[in-house]
Amino acid sequence: MTADLGRDELRTALAELIASQPDLEVDVKVIEETTKIEDIGFDSISILDFMYEIEGKFGIELAVRDLVEMVQVKDLLDHLEGKLAK
Repeated sequence: MTADLGRDELRTALAELIASQPDLEVDVKVIEETTKIEDIGFDSISILDFMYEIEGKFGIELAVRDLVEMVQVKDLLDHLEGKLAK
C-alpha cells in the first residue's frame, strides 16, 4: 500500500481486514467511521492479530498503546492516513 491511497480505499481495505478476522461475527457493511472499535467484538488477542495484519498490509508499525487509545474506526483511519503520508 502506498501513501497515495485515498480515504475510501483505505476504509475498504480496513473493512476487508476486519471481515477476515476469524473470531468476529460482524457485518462490515454496518461498520462506519463512527463505529466504536470495542463494538466490533475484538478481544485482547484478536486486536493484536488485527494490528499485526494492519502492519503487514500497509507496511507500517503501530504501537499497541495507540491502538488501545483509539475509540472509533475514524481514529484508526486518521492514524493510518498519518502513517501512510510519511
